[in-house]
Amino acid sequence: MWKISTLIADDDESMRQVLKVILPGIGAEVIGEAGDGQEALSLYTKCRPHLVLLDINMPKMSGIEALQQIRIINPKACVIMLTSENSAETVKACIRSGARAYVLKTNPPEVLAAGIADGWRGYIDQITGVCKQH
Repeated sequence: MWKISTLIADDDESMRQVLKVILPGIGAEVIGEAGDGQEALSLYTKCRPHLVLLDINMPKMSGIEALQQIRIINPKACVIMLTSENSAETVKACIRSGARAYVLKTNPPEVLAAGIADGWRGYIDQITGVCKQH
């Protein structure tokens, strides 16, 4: 089984460590880490991961700005936003900019992993044209 190559972009080192622990459980492997938005964009361009986990509030370039730039490079990129902000306006800005999902970093690790996995599955279903019957 292939692994989901993943780029983690978060200025909080401890959050990057948590993600590195939980991602293998959902079939992902970390191929790059960034501590700011500019570094995230640079690593995305270089590594072209399957999945990007992107914090919203980062130095040098916000996560939303990085998301917009990533989507210019690859309109089909799977980017899941991570944040401790839970405002409707922030969620709307992320979705409008092309984020696949929005996951609260304040969730327990198992909830965080489930949110990331759900976002990834939804992305795969969309690009493969899978239709769910109810």
